[in-house]
Amino acid sequence: MERVDFIVYNRWGVKVYEGSGGVLAWDGRTSEGAELPTGLYYYQTTVRFAVLERNAPPLILKGWVQIIREANTQG
Repeated sequence: MERVDFIVYNRWGVKVYEGSGGVLAWDGRTSEGAELPTGLYYYQTTVRFAVLERNAPPLILKGWVQIIREANTQG
């Protein structure tokens, strides 16, 4: 694998996270580091492989991920 580009959108289509590099590592936070609330988010990732054919098309994956956070209860 040569590079992974990963983008996450909220339910209104607003980009909340964008990252790229040699690995895919997202912890449910925005690009600025703020914790995203419980909800359904859309993602798109583009994977480019280091192969012999230089113009090989990237693999594009799209889908949904749900973040579930425990309620903060004080007792």
